[in-house]
Amino acid sequence: MNGGFDRIVFKKKCLMANQMIRRVFVLIGLIAVSALPAEAQDRARFAPDAEVRSAFNDVVRDARASVVQIVVDGEERVLGTIIDKDGYVLSKASELTGEKIKAVLSTGRGFDATLVGIDRKNDLAMLKVDAERLTPAPLAFDKPGLGRWVACVGLSRSPEAVGIISAKPREIEPSQLVLGVILRPHPDGLRVDSVREGFGADKAGIKTGDVLTHLGSKKVIAVDQVIGQLQSRAEGDEVQVRVLRSGEPMRVTVGLSEFGPDPRSRSERMNRMGSKLSERRRGFELVLQHDAEIRPEHCGGPLVNLKGEVVGLNIARAGRIASYALPSSLIRQKLAVLKSGKLAPKPSDPKPEPVSE
Repeated sequence: MNGGFDRIVFKKKCLMANQMIRRVFVLIGLIAVSALPAEAQDRARFAPDAEVRSAFNDVVRDARASVVQIVVDGEERVLGTIIDKDGYVLSKASELTGEKIKAVLSTGRGFDATLVGIDRKNDLAMLKVDAERLTPAPLAFDKPGLGRWVACVGLSRSPEAVGIISAKPREIEPSQLVLGVILRPHPDGLRVDSVREGFGADKAGIKTGDVLTHLGSKKVIAVDQVIGQLQSRAEGDEVQVRVLRSGEPMRVTVGLSEFGPDPRSRSERMNRMGSKLSERRRGFELVLQHDAEIRPEHCGGPLVNLKGEVVGLNIARAGRIASYALPSSLIRQKLAVLKSGKLAPKPSDPKPEPVSE
C-alpha cells in the first residue's frame, strides 16, 4: 500500500516540477524582452522574432492540436479552431466566401467542410467536417485581466504572435452600413446618382440612373428613410430593393457594406502602418483587445493565456496596435445556435430581375 502511495506522490511532484519549469521558461522569455529599451521591446514583441516566440512554445502546445488551416477554392484564407471532437470548427465568417471550403490539420490531413451556421454580428462561422476524435480547444471560463500575457496560436510550433491584454472587454460599435450609392430625390423615389465600386449595390448590378422605389416592402421617398432602415441591420445582411430602370421595375438583393474611414486620411494611414488590417474589423458584441500583431490570415485561431487555456478566438486585426478576440464566454453562448444551423449562410447575391407590377 505504501509503495502505491509513494508512486502517486512522486507523480504529483513530477507534474508540479514540469509546470514550474514551463513557467520559468516563459518568464525567461518575458524578462529577455523587458530588459530591452522601450522601442526595442515593441519591436521584439510585435515582430515575428523566432527566439522570443519560442519562449511560448510550451504555452501553445496543447491548443495547437485544435487549429486548422481554412482553404477556400484552393486559397489559404484564415485559421479555424476545433471546438468539438465530432468535427465542428469555428472561423471568421467574412473570409469564407467561395464555393469549396476545406479544413487542413497540422498533420496535413484535409477534410471538406460544410458551412452550417453564421453569427453575422460577430463575424463568426461554424463549419462541420466529416471527421471524428478531433482535439477540441480547451475553452477557459475566465477572461484575462489587463496587462496579462497572451499568445496567438497557429499551426507552427511557436505562436504566431504574443502580446498583452490592452483594454477591458467591451462592445465594438459597427460602422455606418450602406448600399454603396449616392441618392437624390426623384418623382418616383430616389435616383441613383453614382455607384461606389466594390460595394453591395455595385455587386448586385445597380446602375447610375436607376430609381430606388422600395427598400424591403416599404416605399422610399427620402434618403433619411434608407439610412434609418439600414442602421438596424448588421454588416453582411441583405436587403431586397426595387428599382426602376428605364421605367421597368426590377427586384434586386443587395448586401450591406461597412462604410469605413477614408484610407487616404492621415489617421487611417497611421493605423495601417506596419501591418495589413482585416476587412471586417468593427461591429462585435464583446471583444478582448490585445496588442499582439496578428495578420488577418491568423484570425479564426485561438488566443491562449500562459496556462495554455483558450481565452478567446482571434477575430480581427483592427489597428496598428490593436487586435480583437471574441472571448470564450461569448463563444460558449453561441455554440448551440451555430451548430443548429438556424443562422444559415446567406445565398449568393442574385442579379436584377424584372418584376411584374
